Order: sequence, then C-alpha cells, then structure tokens
Amino acid sequence: MVDTAPRSRADSLQVVSFLGMSAIVILFCVLRDAPIPFAAGMALAAVSVALLGIPHGALDLMHLKTLAWRLQRASVLWVGLAVYVLLALAVIAAWVAFPATMLTVFLIATVLHWGSEDARVPQAWGLGYVCEVLLRGTMPILLPSLFHTAETTWLFSQLIPSDAASLLTQLIASAWPLLIALAILLLGSLAAHGASAVREHFSTLLELATVAALFALTPPLIAFAVYFGFLHSARFLARYARDGHSGQRRATSRMEVKDALPMTLLTWVLAIGAVMLLWPERTSAQLSLQVVFIGLAALTFPHALLMMSLRFIKPREPGDVS
Repeated sequence: MVDTAPRSRADSLQVVSFLGMSAIVILFCVLRDAPIPFAAGMALAAVSVALLGIPHGALDLMHLKTLAWRLQRASVLWVGLAVYVLLALAVIAAWVAFPATMLTVFLIATVLHWGSEDARVPQAWGLGYVCEVLLRGTMPILLPSLFHTAETTWLFSQLIPSDAASLLTQLIASAWPLLIALAILLLGSLAAHGASAVREHFSTLLELATVAALFALTPPLIAFAVYFGFLHSARFLARYARDGHSGQRRATSRMEVKDALPMTLLTWVLAIGAVMLLWPERTSAQLSLQVVFIGLAALTFPHALLMMSLRFIKPREPGDVS
C-alpha cells in the first residue's frame, strides 16, 4: 500500500526513529571488536516483534471490521476471523510437514508484503514503483545471505534441514545482481521525473541506503529487529495513528487499543504456550527462532491477505445500494 497522504508528525517521527536507531546500531556493530552474542540479537528481535510487530498485526481485528463495513455484511467479521485463524494454523502445519518449502514461500511473501506496504514511490510511476517494491522487499532477505553467509545459513538451519539451509542461502546470495539492477532502474525512474521528484523522494533514497547499510554491516537478527520494528511495523502504526484505514473515519486511540490489546495479549500467551510445549525437545536457539519466525509466518500470511483484500475492495460510494 503506497502512502501518498501528506506526512504527519507521526510519519516524521517514525522516519527519524528508524534512521537514528539504524545509525546507532551500525556504529555499535562496526566499532565493536567482539562478535555480538546470538542471545543478544535474538532478544532484540523478540522484543521488536512483541512490542511493535504483534501490535501492528493485532490491528487486523479493526481491519476485519473495516472489510465488513465496506461489504455491508456483519457476518464478514466472524467469517474473516475464522479464515484468519485457520490459515495461520494451516501455515504452521505446512511448516512442520514441508519446512524448506514453507521457508522459501515465506521469504517470497515477505519480499512482496514488506515491499508493497513500505513503498513511497507512487504506483502511477509504473516501473519505478515496481523497482522500489522489489528493492525494499529483497534487501532484508538478500543482503544477510550475501554479507553474513555463515550466520544466515546457521539461522536457516534452525528452521529447516541443514543441507537445504545452505542451498537456500547460496541461491539467495547469487541474486545480488538483481539488487544492482533494481537500484539503477529506480534511480533512472526518479531522474526521468525531474529534479523535483529527486528532491521529493530524497528521504526515500536515504531510507533505502540506510536499509542497505543496516543489513550489510550488522548481524542478521539485529538488522531484522531494527527494520521490522522501527520501519515496517512503526510505519504501519504511524499511518494508522494519522488517519486510520482508508475508507473509514479516523479511529480514536481508545478504539485502537480496544481492538489491538486483546489480540496482542492473546498472541503473547500463545507464544509463551508454544515455548512451554516445545521446550524439552529443542535447543534454546531452535526454540526461540522457531517460535518467533514460524509464528511470524503464521501471522504474516493472513495479515498480508487481509491487507490485499482492503486494497482491492473499495468503500462504497454514498447512495450506492448495489
């Protein structure tokens, strides 16, 4: 969903927060002599998901209400909730049965979801928009495989069999020319729209450069924590705080909390339950990575499907009774 509305204070705060946090993390990692322990990166990733990622997804209850309002059918809310839960459970079951396939599908879905939700270039730009979507979505997946190959392979091996993890990392890293081509095409698109377009989207270019530096220079888990929390999730929450969801009157803070808090708490409880259930059978690294990332995959698929539905199902015009 390209955000073309005027920037608000919340939007500006989100951008500054991401750029500032990224600069701090990059400097810390570059200047630190010793490797950063896995536990520290995992803790930061878990906190980012718990405090920013889950609340941003928990607003899906309000999105389901929005969808029901657009379709003028109250039953859509309950049917949507049932589909949401069943799809999440199906993702978990499929991951258990086909882990390598599901990780690959999840990474592809992440590229498309992150790219389309965080893009700034207008869709009307055509090729320029497509290039930004793919560039934004691909960098967080490809750059760790290219610059932190051994660590990325090890992380994947906690989620899928080791041989498949090594092959997947190599395949992803080999696609690095795609990043160069996308960057060149995006810059060309900006240049084709004139100096005013370059000035207007300077913050977009700065943000993309920061994302590239973040994933190239910092460990994968730490880069993920900063990107997912302070860019993807925070941008969504900032947009929601500014104007609610498209086609619906601005929601009050009380309504947002009312919808997001129960879903957030329920997700936290389910995550804790998963930890307790799986604890005896896995190492601490496997346990933490599987609960966070398989759980994230289970929520990403229904969340992305809902966002796509809202994008294509527009609000009814006044007087439209068809």
